[in-house]
Amino acid sequence: MSDIVQQFIFLFFAFYGFLKILNFYRKKKKINFYEVEEISSLISIIIPCRNEEQRLKTLLSSLQEQTYKNYEVVVVDDNSTDNTIALAKEYKARVFEVKDFYKDEEGKSIACYVGALNAKGDYLLFLDADVFLKKNALEYVTKHFPTNSILTIQPYHKMYHLYEQFSLFSNLIVILGLDAGNFKNSYETKRGFFGPFMMIKKENYFRVEGHLKIKETIIEDMALGLLFLKNGIKIYTIPHEMLIFFRMYPEGFFSLFNGWMKNMVLGARRSGILTILTVTGIVASSFIIP
Repeated sequence: MSDIVQQFIFLFFAFYGFLKILNFYRKKKKINFYEVEEISSLISIIIPCRNEEQRLKTLLSSLQEQTYKNYEVVVVDDNSTDNTIALAKEYKARVFEVKDFYKDEEGKSIACYVGALNAKGDYLLFLDADVFLKKNALEYVTKHFPTNSILTIQPYHKMYHLYEQFSLFSNLIVILGLDAGNFKNSYETKRGFFGPFMMIKKENYFRVEGHLKIKETIIEDMALGLLFLKNGIKIYTIPHEMLIFFRMYPEGFFSLFNGWMKNMVLGARRSGILTILTVTGIVASSFIIP
């Protein structure tokens, strides 16, 4: 195959990927892709933590500034050795420890389940500790929650160092791997959800036993998402609108590289051949185009 043909193929799939991303993030979004259920009742924000003292403060501070006030914060500690628990209590969060409920279990999935068990709200919002929000983020979510379904959002990746720019491809793999921006319904996904941000009605969560059912799996967001879909609970994803952020891999390049490899495996496992070719085209085109 000639170099010109190869370049054309790479550019074709790169353009296809660009159109999907543009379709997802376009400014004039159609809101009739799903039925909206506006929320006014209590939301339980569940944050699983293990040694998250450095990240958690930013999230908890941002939650205190929310314009939507009907929420509680539930921090679940999974055997931290730093000051995660003390920090959470300082911010008046309800704090639980995994070991008080499951002595022989650990991990993010079981921590999420412990949080759900102790949640008082009708809705559960699972957030990673490295997420942080603009003040009207919860208000945005409550006005766009899909009826009797799941809402998941990929946060905007806040970057402060040059090496963090390399995470662009990793983030593309995650977004395209979830089939966000598909041309039939750009907000519906049938491949799981974004782990950092997932919201669901509590009754739907426990109807399938939630994270407890998939606690042995490594890629919990994919396994749990497929479990929800199998039980007739649809999943929708919408743009972050620069309201929801996360800061990944501040520890350095090697931390970023390990996270990148994990996301590549995750994206490959949940993706079809077309998505894999699209990501390949985008990566290859970055070297082709001067």
